Amino acid sequence: MVAAATTSLPERAEAARNYDYRYAWIRDQCYAGHAAAAAGLDDLLDAAVAFVTARLLADGPHLAPAYTTGGGRVPEERMLPFLPGYPGHRSGWVTG
Repeated sequence: MVAAATTSLPERAEAARNYDYRYAWIRDQCYAGHAAAAAGLDDLLDAAVAFVTARLLADGPHLAPAYTTGGGRVPEERMLPFLPGYPGHRSGWVTG
C-alpha cells in the first residue's frame, strides 16, 4: 500500500516540508493493519503485517520511515533545476 497516488505535495502551501507519497510508509502500514483488523479484512491485515515484519527483520535498528512497494530503500534525493509545481512551492528536490 502506498500513501497516495500523487507525489511530493507539500504539507502546507509555501512550506518546506515536502514528502514523496509514492512509497510505502511504515507508519501507514501500521495504520492500515489496525483498520483492516477492525474491518475484519484478514488478507489486508496479513499483507500489512508481513510488509512491516519483513522490513524489521531485514533492517532492525536501521528501519527507514518509508520503502518502495517491493520493500527496497527509497532512492536518494537529488536536486533538479527549478520546476514549477504546487502553487507557492519552489523545491527542486526529487527522489529516484
